[in-house]
Order: sequence, then structure tokens, then C-alpha cells
Amino acid sequence: ITAANESPVSMDFEYATKTGEHREARGRGWVLEDDEGKRIGIQGVVRDITDIKKIEDNRRRYEEQLEALHRHASKLALAESFDEVIEESLDVIQEMLGFEWSCFGIVEGDSLSLRYRKGMRIDSGKLPLDGRGITVRCVRSSETQNIGDIREDPDYIVGPAAQSRKFLSELDVPVIIDGAVVGVFNIESEELDAFTEHDQRLMETLANHVASAIERLGRLEIERAAQEKYLN
Repeated sequence: ITAANESPVSMDFEYATKTGEHREARGRGWVLEDDEGKRIGIQGVVRDITDIKKIEDNRRRYEEQLEALHRHASKLALAESFDEVIEESLDVIQEMLGFEWSCFGIVEGDSLSLRYRKGMRIDSGKLPLDGRGITVRCVRSSETQNIGDIREDPDYIVGPAAQSRKFLSELDVPVIIDGAVVGVFNIESEELDAFTEHDQRLMETLANHVASAIERLGRLEIERAAQEKYLN
């Protein structure tokens, strides 16, 4: 018995396990012939590709999100104000990266001022930098904070946004200029372990773009002041 001299047939399909879980599989089959060339049946193999598909989908999504960040960087290069930089960034976080609840805090002296937000219905507030808070720790450490379960974090405090939402995980990314933290992007989720390493890298890339845009605006402001002084 041999396989017929034809290309094998391949197809992907979904199936349900005994527990009701939906998974994906890939089947590949051949027509079988006897010694006289008569077709007598088919033979095939089926393998589960659920995990492979997830990896492929995640990689494709990550590449699409990186491309969105590159487009975002081009927009920031044309931004004319600090407000525009932050508001454009929060839009990208929600619309392109898919994070529903986010805000941006500005370091002002010895406190973190929460002025900008997306999806969160909170009033502007300030957090003392010598107190508790995961975002505060982000400022003090100059390091990203990716917390899978904020309830277990000793620095977690219930912020204004958590009054109406039951947030369970948090991602805080610092914006650093000349070695100093000037602001923090704060993203919240109602799911445990919501933020992956890919999410963290994307947000850190965005934070670098924002830092560059703020630096550019600062240089423009200095140049304008110098020109006005010269003209006067």
C-alpha cells in the first residue's frame, strides 16, 4: 500500500474537548493505493495547533502594535505642546494597544500630579513622593512596575479610580529625561496578570518616544525665548 501520487490535503479546523474547551487543529491527509493503483482509502495525521496559533497571533499583534507606535512617534515629532504629546499618547494606549484605563502623572516637586486620564473618571489629584503607592515607587526607583496582583503589593493604595472599578493588576512606566523621572504612565486592569512582557516593552517604547518629544519641545521653548530676547 502506498500514497497516491497526489499532493496531500491540509486544513485547519476547530474542535471541542470533552470539557467543552475550544481548540484548534491542523489535519493532513493522503489517498492510499494498492499495488495495482486502485484507491483503497485515506490516511492522515491531526495535531493540535492551539498554542502555535496563539504564539503566531501574539507575534502578529505585537508587530502591528510596534508599527502603530512608530506612526505615533512621527505624530509626536510634530506636536506643538506638552498637552498634545500626552493626550495623543493616551489615545494610542487605548485605541492601538488596547488598554482601556490609563492616566499620566507629572512629577512636580515632591509630588506626582495626576492630570491626564483615559477611561478613568477621576478628579486630578496628587500623591506625595515620600508616601506609598505603586506609581510613587515607579518614580522613586526609575523602573517599570508590572504588578500581576496589586492586592498583594505592600505599596498599593486604593486610588480615586479604584472607587468605581475593581482593579487587580497594574503597569506603571516612567518617562525619563537626563536620568530623572518627569512623569509616569499608569495602566490598570480588572484582570489578574493582565500585562505581558510584550505589553511592558511596548509601553517602555512609547515612554521613550514621549521623552524625546518633551525634550524637543523644551529645546524649542529655549530657542523661542532666545529669539525674543535678541529681537527685544
